[in-house]
Amino acid sequence: MKMQSKRAAWEIEERCERLFQEAGPFWHLYTREDHPVFLPDEDSFRLAMNSTAICLKLHPEVRALTFEWMSNHHHGLYAAKREAQVTDFFADLADMLRWSLRQNGRPADLSGLNPRPREITSLSDLRNVLVYANRNGYLVSPDHTPFSYPWGANKYYFNPEAKRRFFDSSRPAGARERRALAHSRRADDLSDLRIQDGCISPMCFCDIPLGESLFYNAHQYFALLSRNVESYKAIAREIGESIFYTDEELFFLTGSLSARQFDQKNPTLLPNDAKIELAKTLRFEYNASNKQIARLLRLSRQVVDTLFPNR
Repeated sequence: MKMQSKRAAWEIEERCERLFQEAGPFWHLYTREDHPVFLPDEDSFRLAMNSTAICLKLHPEVRALTFEWMSNHHHGLYAAKREAQVTDFFADLADMLRWSLRQNGRPADLSGLNPRPREITSLSDLRNVLVYANRNGYLVSPDHTPFSYPWGANKYYFNPEAKRRFFDSSRPAGARERRALAHSRRADDLSDLRIQDGCISPMCFCDIPLGESLFYNAHQYFALLSRNVESYKAIAREIGESIFYTDEELFFLTGSLSARQFDQKNPTLLPNDAKIELAKTLRFEYNASNKQIARLLRLSRQVVDTLFPNR
């Protein structure tokens, strides 16, 4: 039975690898994290969702596996034959969004977004980037999880309830409505656009089945989503982004670091000099706040504030 199980796992991984080779190339497109806020409220986010939907329909050479809008930047995982196709799509998207924001009384300068596509180099790279994008929004929104953050495709991944709700409650976008969303006639001939929760749902314009099929199963996806802290750090460092971790993620990470560096699974039992060394790792390698470091290592806040002033 174990041999059959290993063979089945190998065959699934081979299928995922073959699909990765056939469906690509894939690109991680991201914009500046330090750009000024241009999506200040929910209505602005809805405009961004609608603009994304329409532009992807107008650029069928680009397939979105997932994307996320944050208040001042964007992450997306796209399939396209050439990098220029991805950048042309995003240039069109930025223009449409800028126009939509201005028409709705929210003028914004998007000229400095500076989109940078990076080609995905392997199946594991793709999985890590997809998960990184799908968790990005909830990190800045304490009221959401990666399965509820509303401004991307994240909540539909391996979530049959969210998909069922889309099929049960979404409605078609009429011709007049499509024209109003696009602020032009460019969307007149577009089909299969459905409205849910006030904007076009990613179920209409993201290839979520393709994204899901590149994982072994839902368990692998969730394990990467919830525990793959080292990969998040590597991606953030590569693209120059400041990543923040939840207390729960840092709790597991701190225990792992403590066991690896000091052969002690419980970091609170370390001597003070080891705690201080671990505190520096948490601060400089993982961007932990002083409050988090003090809680995780049971150090006094005064000691931590002395180590890292103005944090």
